[in-house]
Amino acid sequence: MIFGECSNLRRVINIAGIAALPNNATAAAAEVLDVLDRTLRLMQAMAQAAKDGADGMPELWLPICLGNAVVDGDLASASARLPASHAGIWGLAKAFRNEHPELASTVTLDLEEAECSASGLAAQLQYLSKQRAAGLAEPELAARTAKLLVPRLVDSTQRLQNDLGNPSFGSDGMYMVTGGTGALGLLFVDWMVRCGARHFALLSRSGQPPADSKAAFRKLEKQMAKMKGVTFSARKCDIGSGADVLRVTTQVLDEKHVVKGIVHAAGTLADGLIKDGQDRTTLKTVCSAKVDGSLQLHNAADQLDLPLEFMWLFSSVAAMIGSVAQGNYCAANAFMDSMGARRRARNLPAISLQWGPWADVGMAARAGTSEGSIARLDPERGLEAMALVLGAASLLRPAGTLGIARIKWKSLLGQMPKVPPVLSKFGGSSGPKKASAAAAGAVVSADDIKGVVVGVLQDVLEGEGDLDLSTPLMEMGLDSLAGVEFRNRLQASFEGLQLSSTLMFDYPTVPDLVDYIYGQVGPAEDDLAAGGGATLGDVGAMLSIAARRNLEDGAIEHFVEFSVCCFKLLLVEG
Repeated sequence: MIFGECSNLRRVINIAGIAALPNNATAAAAEVLDVLDRTLRLMQAMAQAAKDGADGMPELWLPICLGNAVVDGDLASASARLPASHAGIWGLAKAFRNEHPELASTVTLDLEEAECSASGLAAQLQYLSKQRAAGLAEPELAARTAKLLVPRLVDSTQRLQNDLGNPSFGSDGMYMVTGGTGALGLLFVDWMVRCGARHFALLSRSGQPPADSKAAFRKLEKQMAKMKGVTFSARKCDIGSGADVLRVTTQVLDEKHVVKGIVHAAGTLADGLIKDGQDRTTLKTVCSAKVDGSLQLHNAADQLDLPLEFMWLFSSVAAMIGSVAQGNYCAANAFMDSMGARRRARNLPAISLQWGPWADVGMAARAGTSEGSIARLDPERGLEAMALVLGAASLLRPAGTLGIARIKWKSLLGQMPKVPPVLSKFGGSSGPKKASAAAAGAVVSADDIKGVVVGVLQDVLEGEGDLDLSTPLMEMGLDSLAGVEFRNRLQASFEGLQLSSTLMFDYPTVPDLVDYIYGQVGPAEDDLAAGGGATLGDVGAMLSIAARRNLEDGAIEHFVEFSVCCFKLLLVEG
C-alpha cells in the first residue's frame, strides 16, 4: 500500500495477530516470526510515508487474541494446545510509538477468543471506533466480558514485601539453565548452589563459556568439584531447535536425573530503529532464543512429562517500556511474558522476569553501554530481589510477570513526547507534556528556545561541555538512537511542536533548529506588538496536562498490566 495516496483513510487494521498458532512448537515459532515481520514492514511503510511528507496518515490498529492476563481466568479459555499467542505485536507496538510519536496512534487491542471471528471482530472494531470518536485516546486496550480495559503500572511494594522467605532448592533435583555458560546464567547457578541445589545442566549453543565468563565458570566448576554427589555439566544445545532440546533433555533423564526446574536465561541483541534498522533477519536473531527457545522448552517439558517445580523466563524491562531501537527485543520478550502467563493459566509453573540491565554481567555489560534512564542492577541486589519474588510467589497476580529494574522515572519519562498512559502513575499524567510558558499562552523568545535546545542536547550527549553551535548535530555525536531521544525531548518541551524523524537532516545545526522551532511556537505578530508577558525562564518547570475522556457507558476500567515494588530497585508484577 502506498500511504501517500491514502490520506482519506482513517485507519489501517492488521488482523494477522488474531490468528491461532499451529500446535507444533516449531511451526508456531515460524508463524510468530512471519506475523512480526509483516507487522514490522507495515510500520516501516507508514514511517517512510510520513518521512516523504504524506499528509493525514491513518491510525494503525493491531488486534491480538488473549495476549495478556487481564481478568481472572481469561487465558484459561484459550483453546490452543500451545500456551502461545501473537503477543509479540504488543511489545513491537510499544517501541514503534516511542520511536515515531509524530505518527497517528498505534492501537493494540487484546481480544477474547470468541471475539476473533469475523462478526465478533467487526463488532469490537466498530465499538472501539465509536469510543475513539468520543475521545478515547488510550493506545493499549483489552476487551473482556463486553468491557474495554486499559493497563496501568501500579506500586505493590508493601504487598510483595510481606513475605520475604528464604529460597531453597532440593539437592536431588536437576536444574537446566539455558544461556548457562554465560555470566548471568552462572550468577544464578552460583546462587542456587548456595541455596541447596547440586545438579545442573548448562545449555548453550557452543557448550563452552564465552570469554567474559570463563573465569566464573572455572571458579564454580572447581567449587562444585569439592562437593560430593553433584553434577555440573556444560552441554551444547541450540535452544531454538526442538530436536536439540529434546535430545539434551532426554540425555539428562537417561542419566537418572529428575528435572525439577528450568531457568531460561538465553538471549541475544540485534538493536536498530524500526524504520531502517530492523528486518526479518534481526527479528529472527532475537526471537530464536526468546520465542523459539521458550516454545521448545515448554514442548520438551510437556512431551517428557517433567515434574517441574518452576520455570523462570528471563525477559526484559524493554517489554514494559518499549525501548527505542529494541523493537525486536520488545516483541520477543512480550511473547515470552505472555507464554508464561498462559502456562500459569493451565496450572503449569512459570514466572517471567523483566530484568533491567545488569552491572558486570549480562548483555548490557558485555556491550559496554553507558547507563541511561535505567541504571544497572548490582548482581547481589538483583539476587536479593529474586529471593523476594520467590518468597512472595503466592501473592503474585495471575500473569506472573515481574520486572526488576532501577528506573530513573524523571529521566525516562522526560525522553518521551508524552507520558504513556500505562506509566501515568509515575509521570503524573498520561497527556501531552507541554512547556509551562506555552501552556499558559505566554511569549517564548528565541533565546528561551535556544536555552532549551542546548540544555536537552547537553543532557542527551551526557554532560558535554561547551558546544560549538555551528557544528552539525550529527558531528556532535548524535547517532540515530540519541537522535530519537533528542527529538522526543524537544517535542515534549513545547506545546504543539512536531518534529520529523529527519530532524538532523532538515535542520543540521542548533541555529537552524532554533529558527524552525521559533517559527512554529514563537509569538504571533500581535503578541510581539503587545510586548511583555512571561518567558519560559520566568515560569520554570514543565507541566503535564492530563487527558480526559467522556464515555457513554462508563465501560472503560483499569487492569493491572504490571505492578511495581521499590526497595531501591523496581519490581514489576503482572
